[in-house]
Amino acid sequence: MLPFCMGVHMGDWIWCICIGTIGMFFVAMNYIAMLQSKKTGRFISGFPLIGGILLFLAFFLSPIRWLSVVCLLDYGIWMLPFVLIREAIRNKRRSRQASSDKEEPHN
Repeated sequence: MLPFCMGVHMGDWIWCICIGTIGMFFVAMNYIAMLQSKKTGRFISGFPLIGGILLFLAFFLSPIRWLSVVCLLDYGIWMLPFVLIREAIRNKRRSRQASSDKEEPHN
């Protein structure tokens, strides 16, 4: 038996294994969707954040809670802030451009 598992019963790991397996499935599907999108040039939607949240929950329920950083494997966790910031900047630019277009008279 591994030293870090001493005194830990298998029942403590059941929820971790079940939820973690589902989480890894969603993380894998996200990467497959991302690769297919790049390969075909068409957008293919995955399941952003679901895999990462499930992995976090699975390892948070395990006896070794620090493993919950594994949720960072889901690229949706990293892409969400990037996309939100990028869209906020684009919307700000569009609103500035629209307001400047209204102020300039067209001939």
